Amino acid sequence: MNTLNFPKILCLRFVISAILLSLAGANLRPLELRSKSSLLPTDTCSSAAAAKPIPIHKYPQNALSSRAGGSDGIRLSKHSAVAAGMLLAFNAGYVNGACLSGFLSSGVTKQPTAAVTGAWTNGALGLASGDRPRLSLNAGCILSYVGGSFLSGLFLPRPALFELGRDAASAFGIGAALLAASAHMTANGSKVAFLYPATAANGLQNGITSSLTANLIRSSHMSGTTSDIGTFLGQIVRGNYQNATKLKVLLCLALSFWVGSFLSYFVTEKMASSSLLVSAGLYLSISLGILAKGGL
Repeated sequence: MNTLNFPKILCLRFVISAILLSLAGANLRPLELRSKSSLLPTDTCSSAAAAKPIPIHKYPQNALSSRAGGSDGIRLSKHSAVAAGMLLAFNAGYVNGACLSGFLSSGVTKQPTAAVTGAWTNGALGLASGDRPRLSLNAGCILSYVGGSFLSGLFLPRPALFELGRDAASAFGIGAALLAASAHMTANGSKVAFLYPATAANGLQNGITSSLTANLIRSSHMSGTTSDIGTFLGQIVRGNYQNATKLKVLLCLALSFWVGSFLSYFVTEKMASSSLLVSAGLYLSISLGILAKGGL
């Protein structure tokens, strides 16, 4: 086998296997029509959760336990949820760093994929200055991030707090396919388009973690996390320790994201397009792990 074609073949196998896994586990039955009273903004978890935030310390302390009411999912404890969030934040930093490193693109395109705050401004500047390529790149990244988040909502229309089931496994399977597709595109010399599936994967991941943790863990972008860290530190200085536990979680997420970004430079420098298969493999492992632990 030609060694130059090996990354392309491996990427294609990743895409095919991840999509087949997701289709096999997907549960996309149409939601039943809700009554008018259910149209209140309580979809994230429940009306009780929406009215009164649930402290994370009230969840079971065991690493994994059977989901109450059946075997169609698993429940994460506080510690395992934070650990999973740190792993995914590491992954987001890794993918973001790989796309920003310049090693993936023959055109030396450097674009963040973990967040789109800058893309909104750069897109506007591209339109104002008549720079069509700049406008197109940033608009594509914004739409890709929205698309990934849309997929998370499609697979998790009524997320249960800290509970993982078949739909979450399918969503991570799609994430693996997206990253494998991005790796395949870079192996074929893509200069810009490879950024879009990578950005969609980060949007998907952030949507999953935000939905399943009531926004405690936003694993892909650090703008809100950084803002909250500063806010909570200021509160602590004034004697308010109410958010001290959440501050520790956010610091762990930020550090994990930073470490992932740091290591991505060296991995991407050596592995080039194949470096994204590391993250695709992580998503696929999570998907298979959920299915295995949940007995699905």
